[in-house]
Amino acid sequence: NIKYKNIDLTKKIFRSQSKQYVNEFIKLEKKNKSSLIEIHNRPVYLKYLFNNLNKRTYIIYFHKVYSNNI
Repeated sequence: NIKYKNIDLTKKIFRSQSKQYVNEFIKLEKKNKSSLIEIHNRPVYLKYLFNNLNKRTYIIYFHKVYSNNI
């Protein structure tokens, strides 16, 4: 049973959307603990998650970007 919850964000000038996303995710995660948290291309999120969530399992994915301009 995979459960998905979209995190709706409102754009605000001079405010980091990434940090807003992580904070909203932490709120949701505290209510409904996941057994595994996947992070894609955002290693900086890990610091916030470690500091706010206890004993979680994380997987970090780095997706390779292909370019013909190299």
